[in-house]
Amino acid sequence: MRQAASGEGGLPPGRRRLAVAAILLSTLMSVLLGSIVNLALPVMAEALEVTAAQVVWVVTAYQLALLASLLPCGALGEAIGYHRVFLFGLAGMAVTGVVCALADSLPVLVAARALQGVAAAAVMGLTGALLRHAFPPAALGRAIGLNAMTVALGGTLGPGLGALVLSLGSWHWVFAVTLPFALVAGLVGVPTLPRVAGTGRRFDMRGAALNALAFGLLLTGAGWLVLELWLGLCLVAGGAVALWLLVRQQRGKAQPLLPIDLLALPSMGIVLSASVCGFAAQMLGFVVLPFLMDHGWGFSTALSGALLLLWPLAVGALAPVAGRLADRHDTAILCAAGSGVLGMGLIALSVVPGAAAPWLAAAAIMLCGVGFGLFQTPNMRAILGAAPLSRSGGAGGMQATARLFGQSVGTVGAAILFQLLPGSASLVSLRVAAALAAIACLLSLARWRRGTTR
Repeated sequence: MRQAASGEGGLPPGRRRLAVAAILLSTLMSVLLGSIVNLALPVMAEALEVTAAQVVWVVTAYQLALLASLLPCGALGEAIGYHRVFLFGLAGMAVTGVVCALADSLPVLVAARALQGVAAAAVMGLTGALLRHAFPPAALGRAIGLNAMTVALGGTLGPGLGALVLSLGSWHWVFAVTLPFALVAGLVGVPTLPRVAGTGRRFDMRGAALNALAFGLLLTGAGWLVLELWLGLCLVAGGAVALWLLVRQQRGKAQPLLPIDLLALPSMGIVLSASVCGFAAQMLGFVVLPFLMDHGWGFSTALSGALLLLWPLAVGALAPVAGRLADRHDTAILCAAGSGVLGMGLIALSVVPGAAAPWLAAAAIMLCGVGFGLFQTPNMRAILGAAPLSRSGGAGGMQATARLFGQSVGTVGAAILFQLLPGSASLVSLRVAAALAAIACLLSLARWRRGTTR
């Protein structure tokens, strides 16, 4: 197998720039695809003559497949080469995008979206490993910061691009608009992405099946907790049993699909727990803000949309700065500071008189974005940087799983609070989100006190 010079020293500068361009284009495509599809759901429901509850499966199927496939894709990347799995995922996203664009029924669309989730897992789960091999260790934070900035840019551009696409054509085009990104990323990435020889070990099919069952049941059960409590509890319990069986099955393996070997590293469990709490806090706050601005403060749709843009813009502005800081300073302190600022911003949103002073709401929203931008890049660097270079695929899959799991917790938490406290759910949710951010802060400080912060 061809071996490129992409070890601890990274790629040569010229090739590195092209490889990073391909990786960031793939990231941008993934984010745009998610945000545009969400915006198009009402149009899809009307065109396909289905209910709102049914059309939500276009998103749910994608999320379930994505979460269930992240760790297996990371393990597969270690076995046969990161670039192979990444490019396969990129091609898969393009092909399934065409199928989605041509779909004329909900079952076909949902099935294609599930396959697209698997392909997206191959892209998202291997991004961290490829960036780690493209950059020297001293610049890993900068690389992660660039990726985080790209995610924020996609989140900012997505709604506007989606509205433009829907105003010019049918909903089918929301799946086709990202195809040029895949084409360019593939053409640039094939000759430039880091080539790392795989271990050649046999892929763990049983572990992959247990992993899919565990995370699938946990995420589905969490969603059903709001609609049917006992069914939701049963599904969550089934997911917990599957996860326990997975842990037992993975013990003793040299490079397990479920990276329990990485969890044994100093403070890895702490930094992952902080990641889940931080992303849950961010998502919970971001989900309830539109309801607070509409029902609580009486803002217009235009004003609410403009204020919401401040959050990802602040994240994107801070991400590269946070990346450079993470390369030079203690990541635990940076994570603690970022999650602390995020918590303060969320508390401020729950007490400011937004209806009377929109500028105060804008300041609090920007504070949230600044805090989260300062938290996420050092947190991701701590996870990737702690793992051996040969386990970059497992570390990247684990980091992406923690992020997605945290976001799912935030979304489900918002749904539960709206069900239990319809009159005050927005304010209560912001305070719960602030508490989660405080937990992330305390966990990061605990990691700092242990002295295992790089």
